[in-house]
Amino acid sequence: MQYGAEANKTLEEMSGIARDDELGQIQADFESVEKQLHEQRIKL
Repeated sequence: MQYGAEANKTLEEMSGIARDDELGQIQADFESVEKQLHEQRIKL
């Protein structure tokens, strides 16, 4: 069962993992926006 290890984690650990995932997604979104801005500047 692939989720067995995660089932044993405490709520605090799971919250930390969720926060890390969310921060990773925010960072990826930010980098994507930065890239789009850079491409627009080149066009101008």
